[in-house]
Amino acid sequence: MRVYAALAKGNLWLFMDIYPWMWFVLEYCIRPDGTLHPALLRDHVHKRQTATLHRESRMAVEHLPFNQSWCARLQEHLGSDVVYEGARRFLDQPTISQGPAGGYGHHVARALQAHAHVRQYAVIHDRGYRMPAGCYWSDFREAFYVLEEERKELKRIAEDVQAVRRLKQVARFEASEDMVAAYEALLRQANSSHENDRVQEQRFELLAIARHEQLRILRPLIYADAMLVATMNLNHWIARTLGSAFSQPYELVFDAGFATEDHALRVRFDEPSGAWDRATGPKRSLPNPRDRMSYVREIAARFDRLMNERRTHMESVLQTIRGWINA
Repeated sequence: MRVYAALAKGNLWLFMDIYPWMWFVLEYCIRPDGTLHPALLRDHVHKRQTATLHRESRMAVEHLPFNQSWCARLQEHLGSDVVYEGARRFLDQPTISQGPAGGYGHHVARALQAHAHVRQYAVIHDRGYRMPAGCYWSDFREAFYVLEEERKELKRIAEDVQAVRRLKQVARFEASEDMVAAYEALLRQANSSHENDRVQEQRFELLAIARHEQLRILRPLIYADAMLVATMNLNHWIARTLGSAFSQPYELVFDAGFATEDHALRVRFDEPSGAWDRATGPKRSLPNPRDRMSYVREIAARFDRLMNERRTHMESVLQTIRGWINA
């Protein structure tokens, strides 16, 4: 639940930050003849910030999930969650302690009623605070216990004042040195007459944006959370030492599916090189910025290689992913 919430927060606010940088180029900085408008690109990169937004847009940003006003509403929701209150009543009934099991069977029956109540009503009373969203809860066998864990994590999120302060800094959406560098690389690509030079600038642009995303946005948003770091490191230790049957390893898959048996299409974080390497435990930590950026570079290099060696597959996958916008 903790990792799920962190990914939801990170993905939302990363999109809010990064998409407008790309959209501005496509919408305003390409002339009718297809060339870039360098003066506009260089001038406006420094002007983006939340304070300059129209009042309605600024208020919309302030009310997005995980921001201060949302956390205040979340606390109200936790205090009056009718789904939890209704399910809790089943388990609050006195247990009939008869027979050798000492009332265990009665408790199980009440728990089954609580689970069924949550599965039935979670989607109706979602209110935008369910993690995951209410539509998925009908698949949880022990839905009430999942709901209890959800409430613990949401309560922690709602009361984390430092996290809200860090988000406010991110939500200013100001230019970083890396975004300025990425725009400059884009201009150099447009002015280059040699394919190799353009490819090099594309790589530079990619890594500059990755640094902006990972270090300026995601590090303060989620990786500054000590409890998340501990959870992720534990998950990684289990997956790397005991195997993927016990915990899902951190990996990127170059496919439209969530997994593949083709090793060339997987980039697994801190993958063991052998039995001894596996037995001696993790060598890297994904929340660590140095280790994470090293992993990003591995991913970029693999992407580059696959675009050269298996371009048909990669373009097919990208087309499939593109269609998800309407899913």
